[in-house]
Amino acid sequence: MSTANGCVPKYEPGARITGHCEVAVVGKRFVDISDPKQGTPSVGLDTTASGGNVVISPATAGGLKCGVASHDQAINGEVTFIADGVVPVTADTGGITAGQEVEVGTAGKAKTKASGKSVGRAWSSATAGNDALIQLYTSNPA
Repeated sequence: MSTANGCVPKYEPGARITGHCEVAVVGKRFVDISDPKQGTPSVGLDTTASGGNVVISPATAGGLKCGVASHDQAINGEVTFIADGVVPVTADTGGITAGQEVEVGTAGKAKTKASGKSVGRAWSSATAGNDALIQLYTSNPA
């Protein structure tokens, strides 16, 4: 393998982040920031008992997302959400076809982009209630 013109990243952001559930969340569904982070309101290291986790809830239909919940979690629990990569996301009504852009649908499910924000692109097809592989956009384009 040639190393000519090799692309070596200088910085790769963390893809797994711990969130505090303001309401219950369901795994394999989009979540978003719903309140300021816990603890001290600074951007530095948080030494409070809460650990300074970001507060999340199911993402709003047509809106933005900060990631996908890794598993079901009850209210006031901690859950890892995946902010980058290609992950399974449950399809909303209407299903999804590989290659289509997706937006947040009902209850944080993925749906074919209509008028909401593009949050990813489908790498596989899925019917309603089943999982599609979604490449997560990290910048939430329009």
